[in-house]
Amino acid sequence: MRRLMFRSTILLVISFISLGWSYQSPTESFLLPYSSVATSDDISAIKFNPAGLGLNRGFQTGFFHTFSDSSFEGDNAWLISAGGLGFSAEWLGNTTSLTYRKYTLAGGGKLSPGFYWGSSYSWFDSR
Repeated sequence: MRRLMFRSTILLVISFISLGWSYQSPTESFLLPYSSVATSDDISAIKFNPAGLGLNRGFQTGFFHTFSDSSFEGDNAWLISAGGLGFSAEWLGNTTSLTYRKYTLAGGGKLSPGFYWGSSYSWFDSR
């Protein structure tokens, strides 16, 4: 029993260390200000929670640019939503030699009072 506990502890420590050394996946999107997934009911719902599009907030559009230093080099995104549908186009990898685009089509609707559905589909394009 003691040996099993020791092995489990070692495995747990190794998994936490490996999480700390992980790199950012190329499928990661641009950065948005933090908000709760449950309260994403504007154009950020395209990224976080497509069911939020079911609240039909009307026509919304937004352009986002993320950067980490004074050079202002970073990723860009344009989001648009209307009538429970949303679309985003992201230009990613601008700080590396590998640039690519991510497109997302999302939709959401109301099932009954307080219950919403949502789904999204993303695809990538590069040179």
